[in-house]
Amino acid sequence: MSEVKAAIRDDLKTAMKAKDTLVTGTLRMLLSAIQNEETSGTAHALTDEEFLKVVSREVKKRGEAAEIFEALSQAGVNIDMIVQNVSAVETG
Repeated sequence: MSEVKAAIRDDLKTAMKAKDTLVTGTLRMLLSAIQNEETSGTAHALTDEEFLKVVSREVKKRGEAAEIFEALSQAGVNIDMIVQNVSAVETG
């Protein structure tokens, strides 16, 4: 396991112990994206360049999602209600 991935795992443990849900969720998504990249095609540990591409791609996704939520919020859409409904569907 790379040093960076190990550091992310350590940060995840710290965030979980601190009950920081935002950081915990973000680091879980990042580790998931790294794992997906490592196992797609021929399984291999990521190079530094591949790792940076994964991180950049995930940052871009989150930025786009934030823009969508901002636009919906400005349009008067109740974001909290949408999130609750989606959560209910996923757990139900």
